[in-house]
Amino acid sequence: MRAPELTFERMLVTTGGEAPGWFNSTDLRLSSSGFVAIDKFLQAVPGVVFAAGDCAHFTERPLNKSGVYAVRQGPTLIANLREAVVGSQRRERYIPQRQTLSLLIAGDRKALGSYGPFAFTGGWVWRWKDRIDRKFMQRFGERAVVDGGMNVNTCGGCGGKASAQTVNELVKSLVADSSSLVPAQTEDVGYLGDMAVTVDGFRTFTQDLFLFGEVAVLHALNDLFACGARPAGVTVMVTLPPARNKIRSNQLLHLMKGVLAALAEHGISLLNAHTAEGSEVSLSITALGSAGRRWKKQGLAPGQVLILTKPLGTGALLQGWMQGRLSEVSFLALRESLLQSHGTWLAQNSTPVAAATDISGFGLIGHLSEMMGGVSPVRAVLDKATIGCLPAFSDLELNGVGAFMTAQNHAAYSGLIDGGEIEKHASLLYDPQTNKRTTVVSGDGRPRG
Repeated sequence: MRAPELTFERMLVTTGGEAPGWFNSTDLRLSSSGFVAIDKFLQAVPGVVFAAGDCAHFTERPLNKSGVYAVRQGPTLIANLREAVVGSQRRERYIPQRQTLSLLIAGDRKALGSYGPFAFTGGWVWRWKDRIDRKFMQRFGERAVVDGGMNVNTCGGCGGKASAQTVNELVKSLVADSSSLVPAQTEDVGYLGDMAVTVDGFRTFTQDLFLFGEVAVLHALNDLFACGARPAGVTVMVTLPPARNKIRSNQLLHLMKGVLAALAEHGISLLNAHTAEGSEVSLSITALGSAGRRWKKQGLAPGQVLILTKPLGTGALLQGWMQGRLSEVSFLALRESLLQSHGTWLAQNSTPVAAATDISGFGLIGHLSEMMGGVSPVRAVLDKATIGCLPAFSDLELNGVGAFMTAQNHAAYSGLIDGGEIEKHASLLYDPQTNKRTTVVSGDGRPRG
């Protein structure tokens, strides 16, 4: 008899669990399906190897591949491992429950459930599962926040750099010792004839290394965009933590694909790449380009208008994300902001520019102070209503979540602010930024952009 035909828009094929193939190359006893056979003590038969969860076949009574059994096996596994380590022959027996509750999210805030012969569905099942899942995850707690008093910077992105005070002291020392080798005026780029050169980098803020590679490249290119240069090529130095070759190759592949995606967006070549080993993933980028318009940081005059081309707040949001305290919706807004390249704005901009800089680790106030350096008659007036911030920044601020460098920037630059209403928003003004678009000053004093 011919099977009936079914029409469908999309088909989802689900299969059961499958044992890793490398089990077959061991001396462990396996089930007919290739899973590690374990006894009532969760011990592989024969041997001193223990196994639990979906990789194991419980010989006392076949069990479904369910997280419920894996979780319940945990305490027994820990107890027996401890006994085995000290040479004891004592073992705790694992007794599986007869029936398990199964809950499956079905979309639209509904879920399916089954327990023995009973089945049920509805919004209440979804809420039930949500409570169970949240209660389970809360057992693991939030990531511990390092006390800023320890002087340890736990931020990723551009917030994970040396403080403004440290950098300023270093520059003064270098100028005093080697004035002939250090530029008289510090800029974000250097020039070799008609070629502009800059270097940048930071450690990762996410396990998504593709995203990290994209953002790091865009952040490095901002130095060229901020001086009106046109990028032409980059070299990269990738640092990866110790790991097996397969893991390291996978990390390097995803990171470099992110790098290439950002370069392809701007038609830029990858000139060279090197690797090194370190305690964490980081990326350093040297970017080269044609000198272009050679905008300077300084050169402000009364009547000019400050233009911010991107909302602030990435430092706090990245720290919130690393602590697990940022919602997925807010992270998507952050991600969108991080991936917006200033190259598009630069190509479309017709504003006459007197001075420009990117906003990065030193925050808005720090980089604005660089623009005003040596121009004592000039004062900047900031209006909080015109300074945009990313969604969730205010909530994170109220809950005390912020980048480590925010306090460092405040200590270095707070004396530059007269106070008033704007001082109430100090955390936003001093927040270190990652891939923030250029801050420019129009030359004719008319608001644009």
